[in-house]
Amino acid sequence: MSPFWALVSKGAAWHHPGLQGIKTNFGFMIHHTGQHQRPEEAIQLVIPPYREGSEAHLFRQDTDSYLTYTETHHGATVKYHTRVKNVDRDSKGVSLETDKGETIRARFIADASGGGHVLSRMWNLRDDPIR
Repeated sequence: MSPFWALVSKGAAWHHPGLQGIKTNFGFMIHHTGQHQRPEEAIQLVIPPYREGSEAHLFRQDTDSYLTYTETHHGATVKYHTRVKNVDRDSKGVSLETDKGETIRARFIADASGGGHVLSRMWNLRDDPIR
């Protein structure tokens, strides 16, 4: 099974004796079935105790902008207004075919299609029915 991102919470208020608390942070980690978590694959977000209370929200446009800047800083190329028609995997990475007839090779790909779930639908990675 492929690894997937999982949301984890620490200190969340649970309705269970002995487990009450105030949510002070949350984070994301990659879950590999049958393996221990890897700290280098985790992101922890501390929720500051400011006027908002003990909650934090990430604005999608800010997150997208930050991630785009970070990836381009590390050598990624952004292709705006370009649709991907097909993606093939092999032992060396992925090949993307665009609607403009261009073929792009990469070591890996991140599906940022949001609710469209393009790659998971293309590669039949979705559970049906959902577990």
